[in-house]
Amino acid sequence: MTNDPREAKLPKWVQAELERLRSKLDDLAADFEEYADKEMPDDAVAVANPYDEHPRLAARKGEQVQFKLGGYRHVIAEVDPYDGSLVLQASQSVRIEPLASNHVRLIVPTH
Repeated sequence: MTNDPREAKLPKWVQAELERLRSKLDDLAADFEEYADKEMPDDAVAVANPYDEHPRLAARKGEQVQFKLGGYRHVIAEVDPYDGSLVLQASQSVRIEPLASNHVRLIVPTH
């Protein structure tokens, strides 16, 4: 992506932010292109909308995922496969409430 020559006249912090956004866009485009053919990358541990025409890579091994729970509440977790199971290591105390054999609720207790 070429820079607009007018950008040189913008404040340095704006130029830096534009460069950061371009870099992020390039990374997202690369992830999309890598995953657009529906093949999961070898280091993928979480995929968003796996049955869509273009599912999104949600996390690679070792990355963290933020789950928003409403308002300002959220939990950050590292999700990893381990010996045929799913391991969730959260940034704070969590409680797992079984709802059915294939359905659980993740609860972050309020203090």
